[in-house]
Amino acid sequence: MYYATGSRWQAFGWSALSGLSEPLGALLGLLILSGFWSQALLGVSLAAVAGIMIFISFDVLLPSAETYGEHHPTV
Repeated sequence: MYYATGSRWQAFGWSALSGLSEPLGALLGLLILSGFWSQALLGVSLAAVAGIMIFISFDVLLPSAETYGEHHPTV
């Protein structure tokens, strides 16, 4: 961001805003789902997130690593 904006403060501000999006989203999700949250829903949501991350790894990251010649250390 620093090279794109030329300002350290603006780069810091955008980076901080980007970093705050996950905790704020988690708080919003907690407020919305707190009424019917259960252990089963927690398990299903964690399994879904794990599946998404595995898909991203196999579909995007490994082919990119292979393209740039770092396939074996990545695996």
